[in-house]
Amino acid sequence: MTRWRWPAWLLIAGAAGGSAWLADPHPLATPTGRLACASSVRRTALRADATGPTGQPDRGDAATWRLAASGAELRWLALGGGATPEMNSVSIEQDIGLAAQALRGKGLILFAGGPGARDVQVLDQARDASPRGDPLLGELAALLDPRGGRDSSYRRSTLAVAAASSLEHARQAVTQLASAAGPPLTIYLAGHGEQGEHARDNWMALWGASELHVSDLAGWLDGARRTVRVVVTTCFGGGFAELAFAAARVERGAPPVTRCGFFATPADLPATGCDPNPDRAAQDGYALHFFNALLGRDRDGGALPLAALDLDGDGRISLLEAHTRVNLASHTADVPTTTSERWLGEMAPRRGPRRPTQMPEQEAVVNALSPRTGVPPQARTAHAALEALERQIDATRDRRDQTSADEERAAAAVVARLLARWPVLDDPWHPDFAALLKQERTAIAAYLGRSAEYRHYQEARQRVDEAQDAYWQLREQAAPIERLTRALDYLERAARLRAAGGRAWRAFERLRACERGEP
Repeated sequence: MTRWRWPAWLLIAGAAGGSAWLADPHPLATPTGRLACASSVRRTALRADATGPTGQPDRGDAATWRLAASGAELRWLALGGGATPEMNSVSIEQDIGLAAQALRGKGLILFAGGPGARDVQVLDQARDASPRGDPLLGELAALLDPRGGRDSSYRRSTLAVAAASSLEHARQAVTQLASAAGPPLTIYLAGHGEQGEHARDNWMALWGASELHVSDLAGWLDGARRTVRVVVTTCFGGGFAELAFAAARVERGAPPVTRCGFFATPADLPATGCDPNPDRAAQDGYALHFFNALLGRDRDGGALPLAALDLDGDGRISLLEAHTRVNLASHTADVPTTTSERWLGEMAPRRGPRRPTQMPEQEAVVNALSPRTGVPPQARTAHAALEALERQIDATRDRRDQTSADEERAAAAVVARLLARWPVLDDPWHPDFAALLKQERTAIAAYLGRSAEYRHYQEARQRVDEAQDAYWQLREQAAPIERLTRALDYLERAARLRAAGGRAWRAFERLRACERGEP
């Protein structure tokens, strides 16, 4: 799989029958080839009210776009895609299509640039062929303007896209669907995310460089008339666990109508899963495990016995059981979490009497991951093992950051030398660029071929790749131990909260009931 050279973005994808959107991703390759979603939005000239691919006003324009069905008829909403085509990996589209199979009833998809847009990024598959385009231009581009997608092509989505995934379309869809009385509504967010100052400030990038903040979604859902379940597969998606609280504020307590959620990672960690390679066997990520589990399958689509998924023995596969399957089967660096875990983190007494209760999902995680990791199922021991690995991760991150700084300095030295001799080489839009490249091609290629500065830069790039690989290897090693630790903490906190009883325990039970719902 092609390695991307800069940070990755959030992912919030939607189920079938609707459309989905996503943020501006900058993927970071993990050692196994999976791409992580950690974002820093590259600001563009795109506008959320941009025209559609035909040059006419987008069919999703606020003045003309309407839901094709009443809110009560729609059971799910998928919001997915990237803020630009470059960030709209084919895996996001594929995850939304899989969600559409797994989620019941009619749904709505808001995806990337909307109907007809050529916005799905697909990696070129002819890996043994020569790179497309001018090799010298490709080398200069990697140095002067590094970005993803140059080894990919773009096509129209195969999803039944209703409209672009702009912030205004998201607001219209969420408020209308949530305000309609009816069965539970599921919202699937797939794309790229970013971390804010506080968890409620985390956000997902939408088409046109707009942003969906946790606090935005909480405000839209505070007036909901039906239960809402949220599935978020973006980086830092656990920030949306603040939806457990009214207005996404802990001091406000539980909202009037219960809403719950499932998240690929906590509020402070990136996620894996964004991939322009259309080969599903080469991909991995939360959505592959979660939605296949709802369909009674493993991540490759193979049938699983019901007993492997139905942890409470009630003859069905709940959303929480599918989430648990991710914890058990995924070998990525993801650390999945839920709204009920977030609630316990705030509301459970820190000490005091315990009253254990059956939690088959968390017990399954402990029973599977303790022997797999070799860490005994005691919270103190598990925390110690995790802290030891986190110290290694911190040290490796520091080394990675230092090598990245070295690479930047090496690149700056090469760029300064190039531009001193060929001033417009970094601007292919300049009227003199084409003539310059034609006249000076041999001299430019000769400089790159013999320059000690350029060789130093290439060596620095290699060291960054090696440091990045080491970082993700440790993250993947730590993930099952952190999942085990969180399951042990969950059981302990739930036992203390049950003993305390009262409104906080009743709200927790409502969250658990919501999470144990069917798709």
